[in-house]
Amino acid sequence: MPARSSPAPRRRQAGLAAALLVWGGVTAGGAVFLARYDATAGAFARAADRWPEGSTIDLDPRRPTLVTIVHPRCACSRATIRELSRLMSRLGDRVAARIVVAVPGAAGDDWLRTDLVESARAVPGAAVLVDAGRIEAARFGALTSGQTFLYSPAGRLLFTGGITSARGHDGDNDGAQRIAAILTSAPGGPLDGAIAVTPVFGCEIHDPDDAVSARRAHRMTR
Repeated sequence: MPARSSPAPRRRQAGLAAALLVWGGVTAGGAVFLARYDATAGAFARAADRWPEGSTIDLDPRRPTLVTIVHPRCACSRATIRELSRLMSRLGDRVAARIVVAVPGAAGDDWLRTDLVESARAVPGAAVLVDAGRIEAARFGALTSGQTFLYSPAGRLLFTGGITSARGHDGDNDGAQRIAAILTSAPGGPLDGAIAVTPVFGCEIHDPDDAVSARRAHRMTR
């Protein structure tokens, strides 16, 4: 009489197959979630059509002013800074660039010790400004890190939006192309036209968790 095979190996094989199916489903689901997250734009800025009254940021009276507002701990905005660096290398002195680093009011110096801030300081021709308490971010109506504005020398809004195609992805994008088109246009062209708008991809500038993080950082630096 032939010996019967033990059911244990078959159960183990079935369990392994089920585990692999579950793992595959989780992996696929995670990939879909990340792809959707990358392609999901942040909140649009509540931008006024004129330069914000009371702003301490200088509006250049001779050439357009480009303002990019970032959260110093937003990994998505690294791509924004890279795109801005490319844009400034191309445009040179056609535009005055301001990179505004928005931090909580009680933030310590460690908030500025990030690779994003270091990269911002290396952008050609750009001035890096610290926005303690995110006062300027509120004046400009920025809600999402990477929000970029372009104003005419007279203070009229020409562009509002982002300069990346997705969260953390640099490369060809509509925002950078529109800014370049505005700044390289002849009189009577886009510089004198309607406001250009593109989506912005990044973290929330006014992250509610930052208040707790800032208080902890402040206590650590005392």
